Amino acid sequence: MKRKTLFFIFMLIVAISTNAISQDAINLLKTDTPRIDSTFSNFLNNMLTPVGFTIGSFLSALLVFIYEELISKRNLIKKIRKQYTNPTPLKPSQKRNSILLIGLGGTGKTTLIRNLLLVNCADPKLKTDNCDIYSGERSAYRKATNSKRESDDQNEDSYLFHITDYKGQNIGTLVRGFLELQNKPNSPIKLNHVNSLILMVDIFRPGSSHDDPDSRKIQDKPDITRIEEHLQQWSDVALDAVFGFLEKKSLKFVCLFINKQDLLSPNYKLSIEKDFEPLINKLREKTRNATEVKILIGSAEKADRIFELENHLRETSVNERESNG
Repeated sequence: MKRKTLFFIFMLIVAISTNAISQDAINLLKTDTPRIDSTFSNFLNNMLTPVGFTIGSFLSALLVFIYEELISKRNLIKKIRKQYTNPTPLKPSQKRNSILLIGLGGTGKTTLIRNLLLVNCADPKLKTDNCDIYSGERSAYRKATNSKRESDDQNEDSYLFHITDYKGQNIGTLVRGFLELQNKPNSPIKLNHVNSLILMVDIFRPGSSHDDPDSRKIQDKPDITRIEEHLQQWSDVALDAVFGFLEKKSLKFVCLFINKQDLLSPNYKLSIEKDFEPLINKLREKTRNATEVKILIGSAEKADRIFELENHLRETSVNERESNG
C-alpha cells in the first residue's frame, strides 16, 4: 500500500513539474519578445498551459500503465510458481492424502490402487511403463454443530486420495518418476506435500500371467528368495533416497503392506512379519518414531485389509490449512 501511495505522489509531481515548465516557457516568451502583440501573447498563454497539463497527464497515464503491467506480471509469476510448488487448493469440506506408493515390480501396487480407489483405469494386467497418479474420492458424514445446540443436519466431508504408481524395478525409476511429477502444475504429489508412504512387498514372485491358475495356488511357506530380494532392494541408501522426498511435518502415515498372504498356508501366516523384521526396523529408524509404522498383512487381489488401510488414510488426511502449515 505504501508503494502505491508513493507512486501516485511521484506521478503528481511529474504532472505539476511539466505544467511548471510550460508556464516558464510562456513567461520567457513574454520577457524576451516584448514586441509580440498582446493578441499573440494571449494565444501562447492559452495554448501552452493546456499543453503542459496534457503532457503531464500523458506521462502519468503512461506510468500508471507501466506500473499495472509490472504488477500483473509479478502476480502471474507468483501464480505460476505456486502451481508448480503447491497442489490444487482444497475446499473447506475437503481433505487430501497424497500417497507415495513404492515397491518392486509385480508386488501388486496397481491391484492395490484399483481396489482401494475403485478405479478401473488401474489395470494390473498391464505393466506400468511410467509414473502415473490415480485419484479417488471418499465421503464421510459429520454432524454440523453451532454454539447453541447440536444439529441433526449432516454435512458431507470429502476425502481425496492421490496415489502414485510407477515402474517398480529399482530406485532410479522411482526418483525419475517423482521428479517428473514436480513438473506438472498443481500436482498433488509435490515436495513437502506427501502425507503417506506405503511400501509394498510380497511373499511370492508374480506369476507369468495373472490368469495362470498355478500362480494362485496355496503354498506351505513363502518364497524366501523373494523376501530377500525385498530386503536387499530397500537398503539404508534406498530408503534414505525415498525419505529425502518426504517432509516430517507433512508425513502423517507410514505403512508396510505385505501382500499375497492369501496364497500362504494359515500355519505360516503368524511368522510373516518376523521375516520382514529388518525392513520394519529400518522404517522405524527412518521415521525416528515421529510417525507410527503400520504393518498390514493382507491381499490386494482379495481386498483383504484394504478397508483398514482406507481408514488409516482417512484419519491422516489433511485440510487446506494443515496442508500449507
